Amino acid sequence: MTRLLLIGWFPVLLTLQEPARTLYLEGREHLLEERYEQATEVFRRLVSELGDSEEADDAQYYLGYAYEQLGRDAEAIEAFSSVIERWPDSVRVESAREHRAELVARRGRNDLSREVIDDIFGTASSWELKRDTAFALARQGNLAGRDVLEEAMERESSSRQIELIRILAPHVSNPEARNILILALDRSRSTSVTLRALKALEPASAQEEVTAAFERLLASGFSTSVKLEAIRTLSPRLDVASVRRAVSRGLDPGNSSSVQLLACSTLGRHLLAPEVRPAVLRVFQESYSSSVQLRCLESLAPMRNDLAAAEILLQAVAGANHASAVKLRAVQIAASSTEPQVRAAARAALHREVSTSVQIPAVQALAEGRNDPGAARALEDLFAQDGISTSVLLVALESLAHHMETDAAPRALERALTPENSTSVQLKAIDVAAPYIARAPIRAAVSGALRSDNSTSVLLKAVQALGRQSAHEDVRVALAATLSDGYSTSVVLASMAALDEYVDTDEATKRAFIRLMEDEQMSYTARVRAGRRLLSSADARLRERIADAMEDVVVRARRQGISGHRELIEEALDVLEAADPARWESLRGRSGALLG
Repeated sequence: MTRLLLIGWFPVLLTLQEPARTLYLEGREHLLEERYEQATEVFRRLVSELGDSEEADDAQYYLGYAYEQLGRDAEAIEAFSSVIERWPDSVRVESAREHRAELVARRGRNDLSREVIDDIFGTASSWELKRDTAFALARQGNLAGRDVLEEAMERESSSRQIELIRILAPHVSNPEARNILILALDRSRSTSVTLRALKALEPASAQEEVTAAFERLLASGFSTSVKLEAIRTLSPRLDVASVRRAVSRGLDPGNSSSVQLLACSTLGRHLLAPEVRPAVLRVFQESYSSSVQLRCLESLAPMRNDLAAAEILLQAVAGANHASAVKLRAVQIAASSTEPQVRAAARAALHREVSTSVQIPAVQALAEGRNDPGAARALEDLFAQDGISTSVLLVALESLAHHMETDAAPRALERALTPENSTSVQLKAIDVAAPYIARAPIRAAVSGALRSDNSTSVLLKAVQALGRQSAHEDVRVALAATLSDGYSTSVVLASMAALDEYVDTDEATKRAFIRLMEDEQMSYTARVRAGRRLLSSADARLRERIADAMEDVVVRARRQGISGHRELIEEALDVLEAADPARWESLRGRSGALLG
């Protein structure tokens, strides 16, 4: 039965199809010949009478096209809308949608029918109609469909969002267009969408709302590629404070090293701007990679003479976990500043936990200026620490030489001249002190080196430095203290030479020489020379003591054997002869056989 029904309808279908095809071809011929009025009549008749035929959707579409060519926009819009609504699966739908949107856009632009636009954007219209119309209007710079465009940015595919960005880009000077483009700067968007939005917003990147959006982007979880592009987009507008602040968010600890590196490089000469400096400080206060810290330091280097650099450099030097390379570069920058306050930042490296390679330039920085109390105190503190290397202390003494007239200089020297320091350090300290030995505090510091447990070379250099000031009682007292057991003969003889001219005039010095002469533990040479020197002002009692001491020397030397002591015995006998000729004659006789 079903088969019979189908067979029965077949002639009807053929009957329907044949006139539809004929009318369709007739309408197309009118279009080709640009007889648009005739075309509208034919296509309208086809759709009206043969709406179920295969050509009906094409006829409806070309009806709209013919109306469009005639300038009958309202009728064209209605015709294209019918294609979309009646034949949603037709291949003509997409083209009909585009034509309709362009027509609405043209009418909206020319204010021909605002009511039509409002109707399309009303709740009764389909989303596609709203979207396409809003896109078309936007191409003309008309944002009457702003709400629809905003919704499109939220709900449409990435390709549609990119299309919308391309449409709005030429109109970025319009605040409404900018606000829609800013919607693309959302983590829910694809990277390609966000990157295109950044590019589109570049001409308006200094606008407050755009800068704020970029700042939010750099402070959130966007991909590295997006953040890098955001910084590059902002870079031409760094003369604006809000833009600088936005770029500084690239230094946030949550960002990748590549983003932080680009932010440091981009900010360059603006690193010390008030809105940027807190972010830069954070780079050296928290855990950042050495490469980022070094890049920021390189950007900071040209501003080394700006006082605002001091705090940042101090943090870079003082950071407990910073790499030596970071500390070293910060010290180098601080040390090369012409501003004392900035140079002072290098002093944070003056402690034993810092590597020698960092400490040395920090110490060298203290050589700047003359008689700087702060620099001298820093050096004093350095010498007070344990574990500082000899190489650092030697450089520190070179820097101290520039500040010898400060109150801290003698204290620093005193600490340098302790036995815990190497001989080379102590010798260097005495060399530094020597030109200033006339100052009592300096003399006192050098006198402190006259310890019996110090090396002979240190003691000799100290005696030599102090000897030029032996007119001072404090120096004579210090030198006299070395004329005792525990000091080498060379040191004792050097001190005797320094004190020689005061033996006759200074009682304390004379007593020191007498003690030396009579001390059986002292070397024979020193005892004999002391006795000879005391002769010139000796009274009878002292001459007797001199004679006793010389006889003791001769007897002891003879017991040890004449070999090696011949000249000494003869010298002692000469002194004895001057002090007591009779005793000399007696002793000479006893010693003569041995000497002979």
